[in-house]
Amino acid sequence: FVIFAYFQVYLKRSFESGRRWGNIVKSMLKNASAEDPAASKARFLLYLFLNFWYVPLQESISHMQDVEYTSLKCGDPERACLTQCVRFSFLFFRGENLPILSHEVGMALRSMARFSIVS
Repeated sequence: FVIFAYFQVYLKRSFESGRRWGNIVKSMLKNASAEDPAASKARFLLYLFLNFWYVPLQESISHMQDVEYTSLKCGDPERACLTQCVRFSFLFFRGENLPILSHEVGMALRSMARFSIVS
């Protein structure tokens, strides 16, 4: 359903239809376990590629932090890394203070380096 909602917005330019399908996905995810890999992938697609059209960036950013955490918990560091990259771009376009953003990026890179050494 997430991919269908994505195509409604990006290909058909039907934002209302994309919102409707996105809401269906959100309601399905309410009942899903946070550790479920399929639900983690659906959250990833929903919050990185669809949700920001309908809610303020701050809400999408906070969901991205959850996606990053659950991705690492599910053993998917690539998805966690991609989520962080998109979250940083959202912080940049939201107008985050550059020294603060630079510090956050540095901490994330150190965290990723530690994770790759451990795994």
